[in-house]
Amino acid sequence: MIRDILESLYDPRFARSVQYNLDEPSGRIVGGLSLHPAAEIYYHRNDLLTADRLGRFSFVASAFAGLFAGIQFAARFRRAERVRRRRRLLAVEF
Repeated sequence: MIRDILESLYDPRFARSVQYNLDEPSGRIVGGLSLHPAAEIYYHRNDLLTADRLGRFSFVASAFAGLFAGIQFAARFRRAERVRRRRRLLAVEF
């Protein structure tokens, strides 16, 4: 609901109809008051990607890649073990 209110507040047609100069940079300045969490998200939606966010994203992406690689490794290792066991059994029988 907060996001919808802010979107309509900063809509150029609304600003023109109320005849005020409403813009987001002036809306961010609240004089030391804390913003609603939804308003924080709204105001920071167009911010540049910071090193902190990029670091978190790369950590999560590398964790997923590592998990995927680990699963692949385990599956191939088990498959190779089964093949080795079969070869040992066939060598013993003959």
